[in-house]
Amino acid sequence: MSIRSCFSTSLAVLLIAPMLITGCSSLEITSDYDRDADFASFKTYELVTSPEEAVPNRANDIVVRRLESSIENHLQAMGFSKVMGDSQADLGVAWHGSTKEQHSTTVDTYRYAGAGYGYGYYGWWGPGMGTTTVSHNSWEEGMLIIDFIDQENNRLVWRGVAKAVLSDNAGTQEFIDKVVAAMLKEYPGK
Repeated sequence: MSIRSCFSTSLAVLLIAPMLITGCSSLEITSDYDRDADFASFKTYELVTSPEEAVPNRANDIVVRRLESSIENHLQAMGFSKVMGDSQADLGVAWHGSTKEQHSTTVDTYRYAGAGYGYGYYGWWGPGMGTTTVSHNSWEEGMLIIDFIDQENNRLVWRGVAKAVLSDNAGTQEFIDKVVAAMLKEYPGK
């Protein structure tokens, strides 16, 4: 393999690796629920988290409104009714969001033949040439948690967690709807 060929391969890896990290990232959904809860009895809900509690030091009220709208639209599509006024809802729905910058470092070493000494089974051997490539990648990971709380006894009955690598479209209504729909699909009562 020539030096030019190795350089081309190293360059291709450097250019493609960041695309693979962001392009192949997927939405990771997990959930857990109280096995003793009577999910069929829950018919009404209210949002119980204020945006200030959910996203401290938030920078974008537009995204907060999109998220709350998406949660409410999906809950209503699932057959829940929103409680208005002083009535007690069956479920309190709380959400929390956060972001975290993630980092990774990859070191790739490519060795190829060079001048050597001695005679072995495969021919000349000894010190050769090679290259080492170090790549640093950074990305922002977002996490959204939605909790359903039984209001009668103030007990958590369901929690959905979504994690995703955030891109420029992370605040769009389309992306938010996709995340909320995937999370609420895990709800055991509907």
